[in-house]
Amino acid sequence: MKAVVIREPGNVTLEQVELPQPQPGFARIKIKAAAICATDLEVLDGNIPANYPLTPGHEWSGIVDAVGSEKDSHWLGKRVIGSSDVACLTCEACRSGNWRYCKDFEEIGFRRNGAYAEYAIFSSYGLVELPDNVSFAHGALCEPLGVALGTLEKAGAKCGDTCLIYGAGSIGLCMLAAAKAMGMKKIVVAATTKKRLGLAEKLGAYRTVATREEDIMEVMKEVHPGGTDVVIDATGIE
Repeated sequence: MKAVVIREPGNVTLEQVELPQPQPGFARIKIKAAAICATDLEVLDGNIPANYPLTPGHEWSGIVDAVGSEKDSHWLGKRVIGSSDVACLTCEACRSGNWRYCKDFEEIGFRRNGAYAEYAIFSSYGLVELPDNVSFAHGALCEPLGVALGTLEKAGAKCGDTCLIYGAGSIGLCMLAAAKAMGMKKIVVAATTKKRLGLAEKLGAYRTVATREEDIMEVMKEVHPGGTDVVIDATGIE
């Protein structure tokens, strides 16, 4: 099969590689769509720890092509998305819901080969069936949408809250979509320039702010005079 392979930082090629075989607990996915994340570019640049050579890609959708054990056979032929996290599921961290602290934790696309290939291996327990009315392209965006949903949940956001979102990239725009869907009000999206703010306006932002052109503090005093309930940093800038 064909796969994008980052041999080492700065060295990326399209290669013919061996078709991977799923182990028990895993499924092989025929990839139909894979989104590009800024962290994939960080892996290419060598700014994020990764197991090179590596096929990146952790935002994906596809069809289950093979499974590693009979108990997962019901997934065969299904349209799916899924988690790119791999954990043991049995240790104290996993059983308490903190699977990222599992000693065996690995992320597909960083420590294991990911979705920039014709086929990729993902954990069966992390699969979710993709409804027929959701396209594969939209399905691949469920991962960043999940980031938005999880962040708003952790922030304690609720219907009727005001919101300010810094950043109008894919995560910021997913935050906006999720905030709109849950009934937050007067949602402001800020970015340094107007480059992506047109998309935020199309998605229903109450107000957009290009911070190189407007004073964000003055705008917020006007829009949210009583203060802002939830502020989200989705810039990706440390």
